[in-house]
Amino acid sequence: MALVVMACTGTKGTGEQTAEVAPDTLLSAAVDDGSLWTDGSNCYTARRSGDTIVFEGGNLHEGGAIVYMLLTSDTTLVVKPVTEWGIDDYSMFATVNSEVKHQRVGGYELLVARDSVGNPIDVLQGINDAALDLLDFNTRIINNVWAGTYQTEAGERYVFTPDGKVQLPGSDKPEPYTFDLMYDTPNGSIKVGDKHLAVQVVPEGIDVFRSDYNSDEEVWMAGELVAHARMVEGEPQGRYDYLLTTPALSGIFYELGLNVAALVKDKLAAAPRTSLIELNIQLLENSRAAQMASEHDNE
Repeated sequence: MALVVMACTGTKGTGEQTAEVAPDTLLSAAVDDGSLWTDGSNCYTARRSGDTIVFEGGNLHEGGAIVYMLLTSDTTLVVKPVTEWGIDDYSMFATVNSEVKHQRVGGYELLVARDSVGNPIDVLQGINDAALDLLDFNTRIINNVWAGTYQTEAGERYVFTPDGKVQLPGSDKPEPYTFDLMYDTPNGSIKVGDKHLAVQVVPEGIDVFRSDYNSDEEVWMAGELVAHARMVEGEPQGRYDYLLTTPALSGIFYELGLNVAALVKDKLAAAPRTSLIELNIQLLENSRAAQMASEHDNE
């Protein structure tokens, strides 16, 4: 099923680094009817109905994503369950009964959800692009997370750049890569020239696999391990650098994975503090995405 929200036309959130932090603002002004928000995976349109705001949208593969929030004061929303699903304790964003406030942090318009003790656990970023291409948005997340120089024990280097290029061992220049989509979504399998590879972020660097086509599923999937490459110290490291200036959306967390996110959090903690870095550190530590990943690892 193709997603109906391939391009988003929004009214909030430039992403420009113009202001360090602004206090909570009136939600009636921040969350316009028809405004667009994203968690890095899904894109939502906000609709007002009395004191209820419904966020409806989807990801690149399908629609049907929905989040309910109840306006309880001029500056506070409370996440409510999606009752028509017959589940009274589930929300696709944050957790049921978590409080959400609008904040302007580092130039980004954000809806920040916090748990009962005030820890930020999820965030939606306001969109102000004339037409946000969700595929491009998802692709840029992966490109930035992968960016860096990696070297195997044999001295072979893989150099990924934020603009979607890679210099493979034996090549004298970076080449553009494209994603082999899985269910309409970039999943780590790429095509570079006539090669199909899959890349997985791991704590010390990346694992590179041959990517094989599964004709039954009609998708490209990681096959035989080609290389285990470590990050080269002193070179740009996208997984860290990206979150110095970008909100830690759950879509970014899912690209990092639980163990890598923990290392990124520690690295950010050593950087000069800004309000955005402080928020990202707390999100990487307390986020709903981290809780879900931890529960999955412990199953």
